[in-house]
Amino acid sequence: MFAFSILANLFWPLMAVLALKEICMSCYIIYHYNIIDRERIELLGPLSVPIIEKFGGELVIANYAEFLEGASAYSHMVAYKFKSKELAKSFYESEESKALSELRNEVTKGFVMLIPQFEMAN
Repeated sequence: MFAFSILANLFWPLMAVLALKEICMSCYIIYHYNIIDRERIELLGPLSVPIIEKFGGELVIANYAEFLEGASAYSHMVAYKFKSKELAKSFYESEESKALSELRNEVTKGFVMLIPQFEMAN
């Protein structure tokens, strides 16, 4: 028991740093899709920006995707960057985002991903 206590005291700071890094790591929500309603797709941008900003996010990609290698069934991509995974999930799970998802699912067909930012190990 004493040895466990010593190990716990030695590794606790490391575990705290790793947990803090996970909380503070930037995270992206990426939508990869095809447009199925070209007339109403223009509604999404102006409606989404205030919601993204409310959760501290920023729009970093909103365009068609040019494939350099391989292929995908989807032609367009939108990416939002958030300061943490928690903020990204809070945005995605918010009532405002859910309402926006209804419109998005009417005008696009595709998928959404949550991806943490890559950081090199020291």
